[in-house]
Amino acid sequence: MEVAVWDEQACRDAARLRRQGPGEDVVRSVRAILDDVAARKDAALLELTQRFDGASGPGFTLEAGPEEFEAAYKAVDGPVLAAIRRAISRVRVFQEENLWVGHCAGNRAGDRPPDRSRAGESDRAAALEARPLDRVGIYIPGGRAAYPSSVVMTAIPARVAGVGEVVVCTPPGKDGRLPAPVLVACRECGVDRVFKVGGAQAVAGMAYGTETIPAVDKIVGPGNAYVTEAKRQVFGLVGIDSLAGPSEVLILAGPGADAEMVATDLLAQAEHGPGALGLLVTWDGGLASAVGAAVTRLTAGVEREIGREVEREVKGQVALCTVGFPEAAVGLSAAWNAEHVQVLSPLPGDLLHSVRGAALFLGPSTAVAFGDYIAGPSHVLPTMGAARFAGPLSANDFFRTFSRLELDAAAAAGLSADTALLAGVEGLPWHARSATRRGGW
Repeated sequence: MEVAVWDEQACRDAARLRRQGPGEDVVRSVRAILDDVAARKDAALLELTQRFDGASGPGFTLEAGPEEFEAAYKAVDGPVLAAIRRAISRVRVFQEENLWVGHCAGNRAGDRPPDRSRAGESDRAAALEARPLDRVGIYIPGGRAAYPSSVVMTAIPARVAGVGEVVVCTPPGKDGRLPAPVLVACRECGVDRVFKVGGAQAVAGMAYGTETIPAVDKIVGPGNAYVTEAKRQVFGLVGIDSLAGPSEVLILAGPGADAEMVATDLLAQAEHGPGALGLLVTWDGGLASAVGAAVTRLTAGVEREIGREVEREVKGQVALCTVGFPEAAVGLSAAWNAEHVQVLSPLPGDLLHSVRGAALFLGPSTAVAFGDYIAGPSHVLPTMGAARFAGPLSANDFFRTFSRLELDAAAAAGLSADTALLAGVEGLPWHARSATRRGGW
């Protein structure tokens, strides 16, 4: 397998290039799909599902029915079901423990907000409150494999937040069926409805609503370039989690790191598919050479075991970058702000605090694979440098916040003069009158 070797400047250049948006052909194709679904609804979904997924026939339905769930449970082995349930339990506990705004969710309309008055403003009742979203749509990718883990990582945070209805869209196989583990995960996570639709057309269905798929308030979940572009184009009509591109890991490691372990972690990220990236940044040139040799040796071994199939499974690029000092390696983590950042060698506290990324995995025992499946935090993460302003999907992403203000007559009178003055500065006389009517002058 070919391994890229970068110096520090080449590594920074690669970080900038990775942030480029989709090509014009993707943008135009997605726009056409969105317009088609908005106009023709279920008819468009059926045609597009046949065109892109090959699913058709008189028995095909857009929504998974009870018999499909029943068959799925029969098809999933007991140990797999038990692992799904353990993952659900761990993810639920993590989300509950990290629910920042959930204490506001129990406030009912008409309830007086908590007293947040300050000295001299005892007649003011003001608060920032939160309510869970009414309906959320989740996209679960398919095609190359089945991803029950993505169901757990998206549906459980929504359920912890108290979302009213959770629906899932995921592409069917050519037989018109969904992978059994995905259906089982949906049922175990409390998903309300599951639709056999993938790609940009699934995003369109959830954003606009059709005869079968209800319109949602927010769309979350990972997908390919077309799914991501569709989420970008419908944002504003609905909320979205983030615009995620190909998966990536940046590994920071120095002397003493296990070269074969590093190589395994790089390859694990690469097998996410085309465009995925495993990048080692090290301040030990010997480690870089050893990791490069280990990548070649390990992929050659897999090729002997399963044939050329490894070329399909490991299409992502593996890159190695050697710098002079740990400080330079940490600086590159800030340049990348990668989706996953593994720190496999000890760093001083101040340097560790400066490491940047969407999800940090600290210590040689902490594989990204644990975070992908069962450790607790969601694996739905921003990529391509978006960790500069976004973070992991969590239950906190499934709330809408609003401010609430209630003034008595005395408080209104106290605010009216300043309000009228400011409204006058802005040339808005009726704003001024609205305030002075409350001020008694």
